[in-house]
Amino acid sequence: MKYRYTKSINGINPENLYKLEDIFQYNRDKKLIKEIRGNVEEYEMELNKTAENLVQERLKDTKVKQ
Repeated sequence: MKYRYTKSINGINPENLYKLEDIFQYNRDKKLIKEIRGNVEEYEMELNKTAENLVQERLKDTKVKQ
């Protein structure tokens, strides 16, 4: 989950990495973890939608060219 979160925010600095480790390891905050999970899942769904739309556009372009 930490890796997926880091990927969804396009990287992380050392200070925020420490905070993330604290939330997940040392002082588990279930409420905040649930919020992070929701944000990551939302990001991934949007990413999948974008990818599917690109594939559909390419298929349409290919059919038009034929």
